[in-house]
Amino acid sequence: MALITLRRNLCHLSDFRLHGALNTLKNQPVNHVHKAVKERLCPWFCSLQAGPFRVRFHHACCKKFHSENGNDFHPFGESVFSQVHDWDSFEQNLKNMDEQIFYRRLNNFTSSEEVLSFISTLQTLPDTMAAGALQRICEVGKKDGDQRLSKEILENPVFQALCVQFEQEPSNLSNTSLVTALQALTLLSVDPQSSLLLNLVAECQHRLKRGGLEVHSLCVLAESLLKLQGPGCETLDLIIHQLQVNFMAKIFSPYFLQQLQGEESYLDRLSLAQLTQLLLTSILECPFYKGPKLLPKYQVQSFLTPCCSLETPMDFQLYKSVMMGLIDLLGARLYFASKVLTPYYYTIDVEIKLDEEGFVLPFTFDEDVHKRVALCIDGPKRFCLNSKHLLGKEAIKQRHLRLLGYQVVQIPYYEIEMIKSRIELVEYLQRKLFSQNAGVHW
Repeated sequence: MALITLRRNLCHLSDFRLHGALNTLKNQPVNHVHKAVKERLCPWFCSLQAGPFRVRFHHACCKKFHSENGNDFHPFGESVFSQVHDWDSFEQNLKNMDEQIFYRRLNNFTSSEEVLSFISTLQTLPDTMAAGALQRICEVGKKDGDQRLSKEILENPVFQALCVQFEQEPSNLSNTSLVTALQALTLLSVDPQSSLLLNLVAECQHRLKRGGLEVHSLCVLAESLLKLQGPGCETLDLIIHQLQVNFMAKIFSPYFLQQLQGEESYLDRLSLAQLTQLLLTSILECPFYKGPKLLPKYQVQSFLTPCCSLETPMDFQLYKSVMMGLIDLLGARLYFASKVLTPYYYTIDVEIKLDEEGFVLPFTFDEDVHKRVALCIDGPKRFCLNSKHLLGKEAIKQRHLRLLGYQVVQIPYYEIEMIKSRIELVEYLQRKLFSQNAGVHW
């Protein structure tokens, strides 16, 4: 397991002699030592000028500093300088610290300063705990809704030591530490071109191609990349492929399928729906998979059920507003269908059919249909709490519909709420529906 040596990394010293450094601290006045360190530390972040502050991590180019007695010296934050006389009482060896105690203490802290003060007392930090500390700093460090850490935290030497280790030695990290560190950075407005972020992503991609990430790490990585790069990220496809190829055969093993057909076997409808969706996912995402599959008699006909469902029911009031706008836009209720159950188990809120020339067809027509437009009328319950991020099951649904050939048009509630008149609603729907179809007629 990689160990984060905070004191060494604060100034990239190749060798750190603890007792020599302690002697230096104890023999020199605190102000003298602090001044010497400050003169030799190079800036890490390039956006320290006035104006909006953005996190941009770069390599620190600190030179070795030798104290007067010839031993390596290591800089510390001001809070540590003020407590030099109590130094020995803060010495801890994390090898003997119980991991649960560490995380319990970590979760009790309510500010980044508390986290940094705590880890500054530790001589070494296992990489998994260092990643957990970085994540906690990012969680509690944002002030008043700002998605950035304060300048004081970014310039804190202990925080910089954490970042240096993750930036320069990502190949030495465990899978859990690697994806946790990346996940922590997604909580902030991190510069996409920062060397820290690029190095972590590159190492994740390297391990992904080798097939070296377990299920949990794959899921955390997928979530992080979705936040950083959006649903168009190519790496997401590779992650899904690995999840499918590695575990489809295990889930639909001959033993499981035999148990499923047994007299005493019983799976509730939600479980069968999840297995059906997994089967559909393998067909859409991994067409090359030829292993065991769920038998047709166990496949559900719809993912939408009154109780536990793989789809969130449509918001009726939101639908009524959109429906009135569609009637005004298209000229009649005849030109769109509602709550359409597809052959692929999903239910579409509103479906519009187009012929090859771009004419809108009545929803009763099944011939000469060149394109199908699927409107996703997404109410608040389809989104994460206090967020504009779709729930996972809704994002999967829209992705699958696109792979099935539908033109997916999202109508989120927060956009409808901004519309003040019926004319504005018609104009909005026209932009949403037909901006990609210049030749559409109705």
